[in-house]
Amino acid sequence: MPNDLQNDFTFSHVGVAVSDLQASLRFYRDGLGFKEGALIEPEEKLSPLLGLRPPIEMKCQFLRLGSMVVELIEFKQPAFVAAPEVPRPLNHAGLTHLSFRVDDVDAMAERLERLGGTIQHSTRVEEKDHGVDAQIVFVVDPDGTRIELMSYPHSVQFA
Repeated sequence: MPNDLQNDFTFSHVGVAVSDLQASLRFYRDGLGFKEGALIEPEEKLSPLLGLRPPIEMKCQFLRLGSMVVELIEFKQPAFVAAPEVPRPLNHAGLTHLSFRVDDVDAMAERLERLGGTIQHSTRVEEKDHGVDAQIVFVVDPDGTRIELMSYPHSVQFA
């Protein structure tokens, strides 16, 4: 049954809080290939939307890769608060990871590591079930956001 809401809205973007905008730009732009879009410094009148009390000082850098848009959000005031457990366990509520299909999992993981990421070597999986050759590994960005790198045939589609 078709979803009648499909024509009423579209996905906009994913926001990721970061401790150092320049370090995160190196990871997402130089590592994953995102292109820089708008850089916004929201005004304090947005504090109710953000759930934060003034004063607020922050920068929001929008990045695009194909149809995917990521907003890197650097908080100066109130200060950025690191996650208590990095990377956050996958069974905790909320966004678990961003996933990217790549041609060479190991080459991309090593590239991201050179740009401030950390390869989670223990997550490396190779699947050869049903004639499908796939490799998967997680890398975490400079602040611990989990990035899944997947290599599998283009004939395989998840949605």
